[in-house]
Amino acid sequence: MTFTEKYLRTRPPVEVGGRSIKRYHVTPGPEAVEPDVEQAALAILPRLLPEADGTPPATFVVIHRSRGDNAAYLNAYSWVWDNVLHFRGAAAAQAELGCPDADPTHFVVLDGRSGSAASGSCRPSPTSATPGSGTCSCPTSRTSRPTWPIPCRTA
Repeated sequence: MTFTEKYLRTRPPVEVGGRSIKRYHVTPGPEAVEPDVEQAALAILPRLLPEADGTPPATFVVIHRSRGDNAAYLNAYSWVWDNVLHFRGAAAAQAELGCPDADPTHFVVLDGRSGSAASGSCRPSPTSATPGSGTCSCPTSRTSRPTWPIPCRTA
């Protein structure tokens, strides 16, 4: 597949869960993200936000519409631990990521593993030689500072 230029739009900021949210839309053509898709993305957004940790509550989100398969994606990036960018994502109408149907307004939270929509984000390190060991892709507690690497329970 060849690279195709996308359209980027900014939207006015909103407040969700006490956080100031800057919004961006990425679309394959000059058409904007449909209002019902944006409303569905904003409805699931609180589930993607980290718990307050004393860092000024700032987040930016990207709502992305796919060209060929009708999928929609929501990427949420939030500042935590003073200088760390926390990421969580959701997808709609993308069977490869565990979405149950082809409805671009039916978002499910992604867990960080290809092909699954769930609530965890721990996975084994690809370089780990010991079965059942590895590191987490993000801390298991969002309210305390991590000690890296974080051991994973994969068994």
